[in-house]
Amino acid sequence: MLKIIKSMVMMLLFALIAYNVCAQDTRTLINEGNQLSANRDYTSAIEKYKAALATEADNITAKYQLGFALNAVGKGQEAIPYLQAAAKSGNTAAIKSSAMGLLGSIYDRANQPKLAIPNYIEAIKLDSANYALQYGLGLAYFRDHQYDDAERAAVKALSLDHSAAPSMRLYALVTFHQNKRAPALLGLLTFLWMEPTGTHAAEANENMQHILDGSVLKPDPGTQPVRLSTSHATLNAAIIKAVNTVAQQKPAASDVFAQQLKYILIALNQQGNGQIAGSAFTSQLLSFYYNLAQSPHINAFAHYIKQGVSKTDLAWVTAHPQQLLALKEWVKNNGQPIIR
Repeated sequence: MLKIIKSMVMMLLFALIAYNVCAQDTRTLINEGNQLSANRDYTSAIEKYKAALATEADNITAKYQLGFALNAVGKGQEAIPYLQAAAKSGNTAAIKSSAMGLLGSIYDRANQPKLAIPNYIEAIKLDSANYALQYGLGLAYFRDHQYDDAERAAVKALSLDHSAAPSMRLYALVTFHQNKRAPALLGLLTFLWMEPTGTHAAEANENMQHILDGSVLKPDPGTQPVRLSTSHATLNAAIIKAVNTVAQQKPAASDVFAQQLKYILIALNQQGNGQIAGSAFTSQLLSFYYNLAQSPHINAFAHYIKQGVSKTDLAWVTAHPQQLLALKEWVKNNGQPIIR
């Protein structure tokens, strides 16, 4: 009997040693994979994580890191089951929210916004102050033509990072698609102030010109035309009236855009205050642009934001550094056009 007990003890001891060795091997492999991933050698990191899972098939950390690395090398679909496992069984809120955020991004890139949206929502419940998650949710809503929800997500993202030009662009796009031309115009002005020569400058200028021309966006396929509130319809009309007023005055070609902005921004302030209470448009953007319209810097602003698409405006910007410095100093003293 004593021999049997000793034999059982020895077997248990060997099992514990083997388990500890296996666990150490798994941790070592994961750490090595993490180092490779930190150095952006994702291909080598993937092999380490797969080896870790070969020694411990249910290791959630290895599954999350493998999903992350697979997504980093463009194998998003292959990453999905590993990230789903991490989202379901992760032992920390950080792993769960990160896994769901990555799933949202993968589904969105695969043109599956209806799958992306719930993943972003669940991730945000665990990490509500994460700018990237809020912005990703806004993009997914936008691609799914849920523009009202996309607008709220864009505003929330901007409240988390005031200087994020992509979120300001998103805010402008989703309000434009709702035919809310006044918020869209101020969003476009702000985006171009942030990135006058960036990748999306031409698109932003084109959308701005559509607004000034009074062009009507066609409804998305399979959707009904947007039912506009009286307040926004009034603001839309104010933009067209201001543009027509400037046309009747026949200013010099180089002054047309600045004059349009001046008349529009003053008109929007007169019509907008009190009509759309509580919106980011009236509470945070409108007053800045009303003050700018009445300042001596509106002309410099008009040239500055169009320099990315107009050689004439770029030449003006190059030739008038002092006026640009004065504009930037004025903006600094009057508060940036941001959404808090």
